[in-house]
Amino acid sequence: MKKILKKKLIILGTVVVSTLLFFSLALIVVVSIFSAAASSHAKRAQDCGTTKTTTSETNASETSSFDQNIDKFISEHEEAYILSWKAGGYLPSFSIAQTHVEYGFNFTNPSGTSFWMAHNMGGVKTGGSLDNFPITLETYGKDAVDLSGTRPGTNVGDFTGGNYAWFKSYDAGIVAKSEFMAHQTLYKGAINNTDPKSISKAIAQGGWASDPVAYEASLNNAYDTVGAKYKWLDEKAIKKYGKSPFVEVGPIQPSDSLGVTTKPKKIDKCGKRRKTSDGTGKVPSGVQVDGIGWPPSSLPIELREYIIDPKELGLEYDSSTGWVERSGECVDLTVSLGNILWGHSGTVIGDGKDQAAAWANIFGNTTTKNAKKGAIFSSMEEATYGHTGIVCHVFEDGTFLVVEQNYSVSGKAIGKPNTYSYRLISSSASERNGFSFAYGNESNLKLTKQ
Repeated sequence: MKKILKKKLIILGTVVVSTLLFFSLALIVVVSIFSAAASSHAKRAQDCGTTKTTTSETNASETSSFDQNIDKFISEHEEAYILSWKAGGYLPSFSIAQTHVEYGFNFTNPSGTSFWMAHNMGGVKTGGSLDNFPITLETYGKDAVDLSGTRPGTNVGDFTGGNYAWFKSYDAGIVAKSEFMAHQTLYKGAINNTDPKSISKAIAQGGWASDPVAYEASLNNAYDTVGAKYKWLDEKAIKKYGKSPFVEVGPIQPSDSLGVTTKPKKIDKCGKRRKTSDGTGKVPSGVQVDGIGWPPSSLPIELREYIIDPKELGLEYDSSTGWVERSGECVDLTVSLGNILWGHSGTVIGDGKDQAAAWANIFGNTTTKNAKKGAIFSSMEEATYGHTGIVCHVFEDGTFLVVEQNYSVSGKAIGKPNTYSYRLISSSASERNGFSFAYGNESNLKLTKQ
C-alpha cells in the first residue's frame, strides 16, 4: 500500500513540475514577443519621426536658423541678384548655390577664410582687369572693385594661387561675381544658361576644379538643397532682362546686353536695314544724359538702334591696322572711324580740339554748332588738348549720342587703348563745353560695311 502511494506521489510531483515548467517557458516566450514588438514599434516610431531626440531637435533648429539667414540675405540683396543676371548671364539661383559651396553664407570667419570681409561672393580672383566689371562699376561706383589683392579678406590662404578681389558691398560682390564668370573662357557654357545641371557641369569641367566629379556633385547638392528655393529670383530676372542677357563687346547680337530682345531694325523695301533719321525720336526715359557714358556691353537697350558701331563697319580693334597711334587717345578712334565713314584715308593732324576744323577743311567747308549724324566733333571738355568723337544720332530736343574713346569708361582713361564707348550729350552741355562739328555731303556718309 505504501509503495502504491509513494508511486502516486512521484507521478503527481512530476506532473506539477512539468506544468510549472510549461507555464514558465510560455511566460518567457510571451514576454520576449511583447518586448520585441514594443522595441520594433519604438524603432518604427522613431524612424517615422513620431519621436524626436534632443539631437534631432538641435539640428532642426540650426537648419532653420541657417535657412532664415540665407532668406534674409537674399531678401536684402534681391535687386543685386536680378541685376547680376543682366550683367553676366549667370543664373541667380545657381549663383546662390555656388556661394553656398564656396562661402557658406557665413558672415564671420569660417574655416580660416575671410571672403566676407571682401564681400566676395564665391572666390573671385584678382586676375583680369576692371574692364570685366562694367556694370558693377557703373552701378556702384568706380571704387566698387579692387583687384590689388591687398584689401581685407583677399588673402584667405587656400593654396590655390593668387589673391582675391575686394568689393565695396555685397551688392557689388554679387553683380561682379556674375560679370567675372561671364569673362572667363573656362565657364562659357554656364553663361546665359537656365539649366542648373548643365551649369554645374560647365563649371566643374571648365578646368579649374581639382576634382571635377566631386565639385560637380557638391554644386548639384547645393542647388537641390539651397539654390532651388530661389527659382523665383530667376523668374523675375528673366522677365526683366530676357533669357540671354549677356552679350560680349562686339557687333550687336539678336539679343542685346541688357537681356531684352532688340527692337526690330527698320527695313526698307529692298530688305536692307534703314538707319534712323537724324532729329527724330525722344530721348528714352531713364537713361543718363551728360554722364560718363557706357561701354558697348552695358549700353541701354533703348539706345541700340541709334548707334554707329565701329566693329560693324569693319574697324578691327585687335589687330595692328586701322589706327593712327593705338595710344588710346580720343583722336585715334575719331580718325580711324572717320576715315571709314567719310571715305578718307591717312592721318588728320591735331589734338581733340583741332579735329572738327581739320575735318571741315577736308570736306571743303567750315565748322558748325549743329550736331548731325556722322559729324566729327571737337570740344573743350579737356582744358588743354580738348576732346573729339563722332555723332551717332541727334534727338528731337537736340540731345545727341556720340561714340568716342578716352572718356572715363574707354581707351586710355581705363588703360585699355582698343576700347570705345557711347555717351548722351545735351544741347546745353554742348554749348557750355564749346562743341563744334564738321560733316561732309550726307550722300558720301557710309553707315554700312562696304
